[in-house]
Amino acid sequence: MHIVSADWVYLKNKSISGEHCLLIEGSLITDILKKSDIDKRFKKIKKIEYQNAIIMPSLAEGFLNLESCESLEEKNSKINNLISHGITNLQIYSSSYHDLLNCKLDSHVNYRIVVELDGLSDVQSKINEMNKDIDFYKMNPNIIFSVFVKNLTNFNREMLTKVVSILNEINIGIIIDIDELNRLNQNKLDDLLYFLDEINFFNNIVCGLCSNLENTLLDIFKKRNLLLLIPQKDIKTLTTINKIKHLIDNKVKFMIVIDDDNFYDPYSIMKFLMIITNQKSKNKFSNAIYDFISSNGFDIFSKFTYKGIIQKRTTASFNIFQYNKDYLIKSTNDIPSLYRLDKRSLIHVWSAGKIIYSMD
Repeated sequence: MHIVSADWVYLKNKSISGEHCLLIEGSLITDILKKSDIDKRFKKIKKIEYQNAIIMPSLAEGFLNLESCESLEEKNSKINNLISHGITNLQIYSSSYHDLLNCKLDSHVNYRIVVELDGLSDVQSKINEMNKDIDFYKMNPNIIFSVFVKNLTNFNREMLTKVVSILNEINIGIIIDIDELNRLNQNKLDDLLYFLDEINFFNNIVCGLCSNLENTLLDIFKKRNLLLLIPQKDIKTLTTINKIKHLIDNKVKFMIVIDDDNFYDPYSIMKFLMIITNQKSKNKFSNAIYDFISSNGFDIFSKFTYKGIIQKRTTASFNIFQYNKDYLIKSTNDIPSLYRLDKRSLIHVWSAGKIIYSMD
């Protein structure tokens, strides 16, 4: 048991407190303590103190696409690079998912391995293969599976009904490509959506990839409280930033994901969004911004104890940003501004009660 303390901690109610610290036992946060109580009640417990720092929830990556990686070494490098950015929950995709299972996966990080079921290929063989792997890995607490239903419109409907039934039985979530559905004409789309509702397809969906933010299906996802995955490479202009702002205003649940990009940089999106936000709304958008790389991943990683927030009885996974390094605040009396966070200020990544990355 030990205490982790910093000048500030970002708590579950989205407040930044300078009066609290974390009590860690094993892999869990067992309590949120008042600093004033430490000497009275926990005098003999080891303390790890960070000066000029803020404790933030760990991050989640909703869709890391490793399809373009040419070697296992390249896949490992990309995964480790994300961990060094404070990401301790990763959903990873490659059409050959066995390559992912052969990667060096840190035992203190949670992984959701994506299995591709392609409507243009032999779906039954892939399901049989997947079932064997799920059975083999069911005792591993750090690995679970998702299914990416690719070329959904090319599935035989009888086979798709069978797939949904199987996935429901073994409790495996579905990912879809929303842009694919949006390319259908309205009559075909209505017919498909009616059929998908009949077979309870949407009950199994964990999230949907969406590059086109003009997508007419966004309202369907909002009504069903489903999670959108938006690749960061598609958010490059003032127009798309404004669309992100519109999603936040309309309480659409989404995550920014790396997809097949070669770098991880949601921080630039944060800063850009703050530029076009009036002073009155900055706090609201600062919190929302951090949600779309942390707590919004709860739907994907809910089978783990990850919640993307700092609270009692959750996994002790969090990031330490040293705010005097890159001017997160103007003076030591100021509260750090979340939109000023960046990779250079990240000094330690904790996951399941252990430090798994250190900038030192």
